[in-house]
Amino acid sequence: MHSVRKMNLNDKICLWKEHPEDEEQLRGLFIAEEWDILNIIHKFEIFRNVMEEEENIRCRQDNMTVFIQAEKEMEISFELKEKFLSRIGVLLATKTVEAWLEIIIWYSLLAEKKLIIEDFWEFPVLRIMIDIFVKELNAFLEKGNSISILSLNCMQKLTDVYFKTVFLCRRIEFGIEPVKEIGEYIKEKNFSFAFIESIVYEAQIFNKEKVMEAVKGWYGNDDR
Repeated sequence: MHSVRKMNLNDKICLWKEHPEDEEQLRGLFIAEEWDILNIIHKFEIFRNVMEEEENIRCRQDNMTVFIQAEKEMEISFELKEKFLSRIGVLLATKTVEAWLEIIIWYSLLAEKKLIIEDFWEFPVLRIMIDIFVKELNAFLEKGNSISILSLNCMQKLTDVYFKTVFLCRRIEFGIEPVKEIGEYIKEKNFSFAFIESIVYEAQIFNKEKVMEAVKGWYGNDDR
């Protein structure tokens, strides 16, 4: 067990996925906040399995049963969201590459289990930010560029920056002045080119080419 304790988060989660019911053996591998998330995921899966078994017994569900099932699933979803975002907040506060790698592991687990990532508006933003982190990390490893996303040390800042950037880019799209103000905001935040590009191509911006032409002008020959 001593050697197992030195496993990284991904290895420990793989072990948990093989035997999620083995609480006594596994709980000591995780800190309390991590175990809370895993415990709720396990509870979610048990609930789903029970519902599937009941569905196999019944030919069709009555309205009350469907309502109760949806209500219970939403209750667990909110519980999981609260624990997950709390853990993400702790990781973001450290402003480290290692923390973001853990965030990727947690997000990937929820995506694999098909849990909550499509139910709450914070998660599409987090997915885009993960994509930005990966691009910036690669640029750092290849060219030594800075990882600008590390400056955003909480989920509130991630979402605020995302929505403000989308809003400002839409001003470019519709030709609303002053465009210079938008460029100054982006330069002030020291966001990488990959940061802005990822948001532009993921957001509901229709004339992406027009926006990206303006963005390229702000970075000049800097290919960050």
